Amino acid sequence: MQLRRVAESPDGGRMGFRRLGPAILELVEADGAGAGPARFWGLVVVVEDLDALADGLGRQLGSIRDAVQPSRRIATLRESAGLGEAVAFMSPEWGL
Repeated sequence: MQLRRVAESPDGGRMGFRRLGPAILELVEADGAGAGPARFWGLVVVVEDLDALADGLGRQLGSIRDAVQPSRRIATLRESAGLGEAVAFMSPEWGL
């Protein structure tokens, strides 16, 4: 799994992206002491029309914002949706 790129996370850690066929594995290194053991954060699902999904989910979906990946947008399902783990939805990668 070739490392495609590394980016700084908003909290000062690092994010590494590896392609697994059509999927992308994102590994995050937390910044600072006390980050704890490795754990599963959540799942990101690429959807064809993020705006239509946001219309359908209404207040269950957070605000759409720019993703770390250039030309992509992302929104996270709110805890009030009742899932145990974080779930986010992302627009498709242009040019694929």
